[in-house]
Amino acid sequence: MDVKVSTVRSGRKTYRYLTLAESFRNEGGQPRSRIVARLGEMSEMTTSGELERIVDALSAQVGTRFFATAHRRVSAVLWGDGRL
Repeated sequence: MDVKVSTVRSGRKTYRYLTLAESFRNEGGQPRSRIVARLGEMSEMTTSGELERIVDALSAQVGTRFFATAHRRVSAVLWGDGRL
């Protein structure tokens, strides 16, 4: 499992969603990723403080390795760093 940020464009608006994704290989053996759950829209979650609560809850379930990865990805989005 991995935490990713999905970008959806609708007209002139762009929405960023925090998603929970899993990696798998297709029939041809090529690596792919699929979204398991869309956790919420980033700007709404940041404003309400829900983003930190979700990251904390996920890290408590799967350990510190996940937290480090999730925190880097979320920080990159929040602070405009393109290195996801």
